[in-house]
Amino acid sequence: MKSSSKKQGTFTITGEVTYTGIYAISSKKERISDAIQRAGGLVPGAFPVGATLQRTTKLSEAELEKKKILMRMDTTIKGEIFLQTKNSVGIELGKILTNPGTTIDLLLQPGDEIYIPRQLQTIKVSGNVRNPLSLTYKRILN
Repeated sequence: MKSSSKKQGTFTITGEVTYTGIYAISSKKERISDAIQRAGGLVPGAFPVGATLQRTTKLSEAELEKKKILMRMDTTIKGEIFLQTKNSVGIELGKILTNPGTTIDLLLQPGDEIYIPRQLQTIKVSGNVRNPLSLTYKRILN
């Protein structure tokens, strides 16, 4: 008799949360908001607007066949890495955290990587300027 519990896989959360690391997905209903909560929440100075989700996707049979042909032609390509693709998925972490469980609060998938950056305190001035530099940023409210 088979066990009814199946291994759900893992996700990674890094950046401005209390406990970064690799976590087991606890159920098929676990969402991004659950991941943030399990990681102890955002720390002061976190920038949820800049949060990113990297998702590993498996390739279709046609894509796999093309990649296998390419791997036979170029032996320097590592097979196990090349047979999966990482995609950036747009998320709005601020809205997710204020509306957990809604459609914008995506279900976690094995291999998901969530990153929450720190709030930047500088802006970079570059391009066609006389003196490229970074300046302290201070928001002025009207």
